[in-house]
Amino acid sequence: VLLNARVVVILGASTRPERAAYYVPAYLAQHGFKVISVRPGGRGRLHGGPVLSSLAEIDQDVDVLNVFRRADALSGHIAEVVALHPKTVWLPTGVRAPAAFREAMATHGIGLIENRCMMVDHGMLR
Repeated sequence: VLLNARVVVILGASTRPERAAYYVPAYLAQHGFKVISVRPGGRGRLHGGPVLSSLAEIDQDVDVLNVFRRADALSGHIAEVVALHPKTVWLPTGVRAPAAFREAMATHGIGLIENRCMMVDHGMLR
């Protein structure tokens, strides 16, 4: 997944440098990924890419949707993730998808990686 990905969307992006939802996308941007951040009230730019308010605003193909949300919030995003139809949904270390989310991704042919850090895994490839 990481060898072929170019466009990464960060759902739940943070502007606080001490949070993984900030420093992981910063790392990805520094290593050549196009990063699009999504956060409520989103405006401006973060990590060299736009900050949007919702996944519905994205008008391009997405390789990886990296979701920085708690597992119990994932089911509330099923419809918008399916509509976006990224190639892969990536859940960070410590986050495993509930059954309904996992089933929806499988039904719609969206890959799912759980409990892994994109930054750490990318670093192991270098």
